[in-house]
Amino acid sequence: MISPLRTVRVGAGPVAVVDDAATGHIFVAAAGAHQVDMLDARSGAPLHATTVHGSPILLAADGVSGHVFALLSSGVPDQVSMLDARTGRLLRTVPVGQRPFGIALDAPDGRAFVTGFDDAVLSVLDTHSGAVLRTVPLYQAHATVVAADGRAGRVYVATNAGLDVLDARSGTVVATAPVSPGALAVDEEGGRVYSAVGSGVVVLDTRRGTPLGEVAVPGAPSALALDAGVSRLVAGGTDAVSVLDTHNNAVLRGIHGGGETIALAVDHLTDQALVVTAGPLDAPGSDQGLSSGNKWGSGYTVCELSLAHGRARAVWGRGRLARPGVGLGTGETPAPPDRQFTEAGSGYVSVLDLATGTPRASLPVGRTPAAIAVDERTGHVFVANLDDDTVSVLALHP
Repeated sequence: MISPLRTVRVGAGPVAVVDDAATGHIFVAAAGAHQVDMLDARSGAPLHATTVHGSPILLAADGVSGHVFALLSSGVPDQVSMLDARTGRLLRTVPVGQRPFGIALDAPDGRAFVTGFDDAVLSVLDTHSGAVLRTVPLYQAHATVVAADGRAGRVYVATNAGLDVLDARSGTVVATAPVSPGALAVDEEGGRVYSAVGSGVVVLDTRRGTPLGEVAVPGAPSALALDAGVSRLVAGGTDAVSVLDTHNNAVLRGIHGGGETIALAVDHLTDQALVVTAGPLDAPGSDQGLSSGNKWGSGYTVCELSLAHGRARAVWGRGRLARPGVGLGTGETPAPPDRQFTEAGSGYVSVLDLATGTPRASLPVGRTPAAIAVDERTGHVFVANLDDDTVSVLALHP
């Protein structure tokens, strides 16, 4: 179940939110205010607001270096700011590719990878110093989603020509897979990359990028949440949320989702997944797959799905974009730039039992939820509400 705790006022236009478990802080990208807000994960209280030199659109928290990275748009040039995760203080800002779109972290190796949408480059940053180590040309337009696999030593970058597989150390493109994903999830232990495409989820080998198979999923999935501990993957699309068994690459369950999936998060302590969708959920799910003909109301919903023995390893998601594409390597997915929504309206938090697909509860949140983060130590959920400049703080219960 899930219950409301408080609503916190933040800077204008919050579009991304990330949890830093090492410090117990939540960071919110307030794009309209050109600032990053820092909240206390336990109480939700505002702690600090940091002004940055542009509109922050993506966030990533690195618990090893103790830094938070904010991708900035509308600057000349576009940049990445590095903040101290303990104090929220701005430490450094460096230029990256034009219109930064995605970020992935390889925390053990101390690297951050940032894609530039317009000039199709990959900027490699040192997570400890914030310095740009190299800029890798991709030779294809529109670099979007990025993911990293420290164990395999690979970085995966989606372009409009396919999925480039790069050597993480040299930056050399070692392979290009014939898929253009809207979201990625990496299972380092299992040696698999999951790629959300229009027809379903393509499974690839982590080292070579070789496609191993495809699982048909309805709703054109645009967000993925990997639960590697129990071999499960949650895929969210339009009017559809599917749970896959990654052991045999089969759909376990299909659940009717309320319009477009904006983001996903998984909390392994309560064995539940949270799904931010573009409309209130108003129909039960089915173990036999998804049916058609359901009508969804306006507004936005956070749907809670129970997972059997879940253990979150990675979370991915996106909103609707003004340009094609979408993209954290360690937990919460940053929102892509130029996020656009079909309607503004009050959101809802719907609680579902994944075994039956039956909604168990519904709670209101703010207008136009745009991003979600879960702090597993406290069991608190943070939803950034784009249109009313707030963060809804919720308590997740077993």
